[in-house]
This record gives sequence, structure tokens and C-alpha cells, in this order.
Amino acid sequence: MSEWRHLNVDVIIDGEPRRIDSQIRTDFVKEYGLDELIGSRYSEIFIADLIVYRELNHVDPKLIINEIRNLENLDNKSYTKNATQFRRSPLHPLWHKHYFSSHFVAHNLYNEFKRGFKGMWDDAMGEEGSVIEKKHIDKLAHNLVEGSFQKRTDEKRMTGEWLVFSRQKSGNVYLCLATHETGDENIYKKVEYCCEHQFPTLEPFASNRSR
Repeated sequence: MSEWRHLNVDVIIDGEPRRIDSQIRTDFVKEYGLDELIGSRYSEIFIADLIVYRELNHVDPKLIINEIRNLENLDNKSYTKNATQFRRSPLHPLWHKHYFSSHFVAHNLYNEFKRGFKGMWDDAMGEEGSVIEKKHIDKLAHNLVEGSFQKRTDEKRMTGEWLVFSRQKSGNVYLCLATHETGDENIYKKVEYCCEHQFPTLEPFASNRSR
């Protein structure tokens, strides 16, 4: 169990402040076996995020924990894009990994439509000038939905929101969850306080404090 469990984590839910206190976080960590999986290599902000995403957005924490298992080389069943390092300040040299839930189906299908709609159309409709029959419409519908989903899954191009972490010799340190719209500066500020206390040598936070 994290020695920093006493840190208060305050969040805003539906415009109202809420404290994710130490007991709530302790119960969650025990429920999902996080100490057994990654020891103390997680921030208290990360645990609070998992709780909020479960209660507010109805995102099953197991979907995110499955990505952690993949990053820990305990399970290779990941259908999302490979982990990517942030290239620019203020988040470089941190990393992020996508996780997927049903909330992101529409976004993935839309991205695949933009990427390959002409190919889906041509495959379904046949030669130009062909008479369009029900079988053509059915195949187009399949290509657009099931085919797109399967293609992105097979090629591990599913996208969702982010699990932000730091790669260390002692193992990955899991910092927070974030959305594409959060913004790099806001992600940085979100975990800065926890890193100052829990992981004081973690970059880029350590260097920025010394300036």
C-alpha cells in the first residue's frame, strides 16, 4: 500500500467538489489488486482518476488495468496503439498508452471512414455503373461497421483516451488518466503535486522544480 495514501485528492464532479479520501482509494486498490500488480508504482491521482471514471463515465477499470498488464508484459491482448512518448515540453519524457471502451466506438469508426471509405465503397458496390442491389448495401454496411472495427482491432489501431505513465528502470510509474482534450499543460499540473511528494526524482518534474 502507498505510504502516501494520506494525501487528499479533491476532484470536481458535475460542478461539485468531492474528496476521494484515503479509505475510498484503499478499498479500490484492494478490490482491483493493484498493489499485487504494480506495487507502489502509481500516483494517488491515478487511483482517484480510476474511481471517477468508473463512477462518472461508467468506464470499467478492468479495461485500463488490462492495458497496464500489457505494459507490464503480463498480457499481450491489447488492441490499442502502442505506447507513445510525448515529444514536447512540458510532458516529455513521459509516455501515454491508449485504452479502449465502448464509449470510443463511434470515434474509431469515424477515423476509419476518413481513412478508407472509397475502398469500402468499391469493395461493396463492384464496378462503376453496376446495378445496386440489397446485397451491395448489406456488404457496404458490413464494411463500414464490423469490417472497420475488425480492421482496427487486427492492426492494433484502436484509440481511446490516455493512460499517462513514466518509464523507469525499476518499472513503469502510472501517473494519471487524461483525454485528448485535456491539454498538455493541464495534464502536467494535474500530476505535479503528487509527483512532488510521491516521486520527487521523476522527470520532467524534478528538473522544473530545480530551476
